Order: sequence, then structure tokens, then C-alpha cells
Amino acid sequence: MNHPAWSLGHLVLSCDQLAQFVGQGADLPDGSTELFKAGSTPATRAADYSSKEALLAALTTQHARVVEALTAVDQSTFSEPHPDEDTRKYFSTRGDMIIFLMVAHEMDHLGQIVAWRRAAGLGSATSA
Repeated sequence: MNHPAWSLGHLVLSCDQLAQFVGQGADLPDGSTELFKAGSTPATRAADYSSKEALLAALTTQHARVVEALTAVDQSTFSEPHPDEDTRKYFSTRGDMIIFLMVAHEMDHLGQIVAWRRAAGLGSATSA
């Protein structure tokens, strides 16, 4: 199971990649991609990650950045074919990929954090 620090960092990276997907520049420190990319192995040392507060602040910043980017992008962008042929098999348009990243992908990783909390005996995330 991915631990919360990796999951939050992965969501931060995904938001940055989503902003790049619609024409924004990269906005994360060097090393973020390797640490948090899909398929990477979460580190076991807490010192390899930023604090919970820093990760949550970065996610908030990236969410705002995505909202700003998507508000400014030409609506025709959503109908464009996904630029990567292999990925197009799963997400035929840029819009399909954007919706996946904003909804299903985020929900999946937040669900992992909820399961981790329960397994660690921390109880419900909504009652904390």
C-alpha cells in the first residue's frame, strides 16, 4: 500500500503534470518526478519526504494552479486527441485524461490514505 506521504506527493505531481498538459510550465522542485511518479516505490524513510503540512500546502497550490489553467485554456483543447498514442487507447481525448486525473485518480489515492488511516488505527478521516 502506498503511504500517505507518497500518495500526497504523487497527487501534487499529477496536478503539476495536468497543468503542463494544458500548456503551463513545470512548477515542482527537481527530483519530484522520480520520487512520486507512477510505478515508483515509496521510500520507507520519513526524511525522504516533506512534512504533511508542506505536502498539503503544495497540493492546495497545485489545485489552484490547475483551476486557473483549465479556466484559461481554450475549450477546444478538451476535444483534441490525446497526444500520446499509447495513452489514447485509454483516454481518447485530452478532456478524457483531464477528467480522469481530476476525479478518479485523485479519489483513488485519497481512498488509499483513508485505508491507511484505518489500518494504522487512526479512525475515520471525516471524524478526526
